[in-house]
Amino acid sequence: MRRRTPTIVRLTVAAMLCFAARTPAQNRQPAPRPAAEEDRLNTGVFRAGLKKRGLTEVLDLHVADFPPKNEIDRLLLAREIKLAEFADMSRSTKHRQAAIADANAILQQLIAAHGDDLHKTDRQFADWQFWLVRSLLYEQAEPLITSILYHGGRDAERAALRPLTQQAVATTAALLAHLKAEFERIDALSVPAFEKLERTGYIERLEQLAPQVRYVRLWAWFYDALGYNADDSHSAERLTQVQTSMADIDMRSLLSTPHEQTGVQVQMYALLGMTNRRLNQHPKAREALRRAVTIGERITNPEERARVAWAVQLARIETIRNERGAGRFSTAAKAVDLLTRSLPDGDGSFSLRLVAAMEMRDVQQAWSQNRKKRGKTVEAAVHRKASWRALHELATAFPKRRNDIYSVVFERL
Repeated sequence: MRRRTPTIVRLTVAAMLCFAARTPAQNRQPAPRPAAEEDRLNTGVFRAGLKKRGLTEVLDLHVADFPPKNEIDRLLLAREIKLAEFADMSRSTKHRQAAIADANAILQQLIAAHGDDLHKTDRQFADWQFWLVRSLLYEQAEPLITSILYHGGRDAERAALRPLTQQAVATTAALLAHLKAEFERIDALSVPAFEKLERTGYIERLEQLAPQVRYVRLWAWFYDALGYNADDSHSAERLTQVQTSMADIDMRSLLSTPHEQTGVQVQMYALLGMTNRRLNQHPKAREALRRAVTIGERITNPEERARVAWAVQLARIETIRNERGAGRFSTAAKAVDLLTRSLPDGDGSFSLRLVAAMEMRDVQQAWSQNRKKRGKTVEAAVHRKASWRALHELATAFPKRRNDIYSVVFERL
């Protein structure tokens, strides 16, 4: 085994060099010329600082003045600039969405250009694919998915979602095939070659990536199902894929292992519950959604609790819909009250309060129709009248947000 220079020795040498640079031994020599820009600045730190501060125009100029030395680095830096534009909340929604689309197009270009020469880029290729899937689902498609999950969505939104989720599904499949091929190649290496590759950290990276990809694939399938009407066969096929995959031993362990160890148990139960509900498996959905809420509420770490709050809130909303779909209208109405009481006061909770009010409207109207079919016209009228009460109360409590209420009601009607 090659001996390494002890840390203390290396630090001492560095200190001596630093001291020598400060001695006046060469004071009589002419002062050196200022170093070139690339030598004087740490380019990576400088560009990261520009990006963090949203100074993308300056970053563009710096990249033009000091372009990366190879095409891959140039494209990756161009992507970073687009990501910075997307992260800049001062820009318009249209500009931000165009920026994230451009960033993903760059990744697509890299993947397409280097798919056949993995011996040159295999250290990055899997990451490019994984970044693309995550960005497609959690950034570019996020506004569409949010609208569909919380408000039901419009046909135009579902149509816009489909190409994004289909690309995410295809990229995930390609990435899993790439990982499988890489593991097979690595297993065939000689011991010295294996150990040499292992020292680079590449094998460890692949081993970390594999379960993450399988987890993201579940969401890619689920979100792809959202792009179709509930009675569409493609939607049912995707949901069945989610359900079947979650029964595999690897994914099943994410359901049984405490959230504190995996960080995804709450999300997994929320996903399972939403999937079961859409397959009209109401008892299974009820149990999975209950677990998502219960586990999420037991999290004591404030940061982790905030990180999974979206999954807990979705589980609460889906519980309302599940009980309504099962014909348990009284339980569904109580679930709306539980959701509303879980929300903080103030304007920051308005969006979820609007969702809750619309859910109560749907519950009361379904309840009214059920009573009407049974010939109980008086009860039907009571529930029909009650269906708008929550929205009226919300409009009274948030007078400045009435246009938002009108917009959602208009879309639903």
